[in-house]
Amino acid sequence: MRCPKCGALIPRRRMVFSDVFRGFNCESCSTALQATYLSRLTLIGLSFVAAVFVAQSVRAAGVGGIVLLLALILTFLGVYLIGAGFVPRIRIQPERPRRPG
Repeated sequence: MRCPKCGALIPRRRMVFSDVFRGFNCESCSTALQATYLSRLTLIGLSFVAAVFVAQSVRAAGVGGIVLLLALILTFLGVYLIGAGFVPRIRIQPERPRRPG
């Protein structure tokens, strides 16, 4: 991943340990960056599909209850955190208008 403004390489750890949805700053030029809408939607969708697949596999094995819920949640979080480092597109975060006052 490279910064769209300065072209500096953005480390994956920066994207994993920050909230990709809210945004993060480039280490070299301090530009506010954020994942694109389609990238965020793809990441959530992939996490959801993987979690449901694992939950159905656990249910087919005859396990239910709290173990099923735990498998669902851990799979969703695991895929999300791993996938956050591989977000395919980032953009410069738009400036929010300031309120007068």
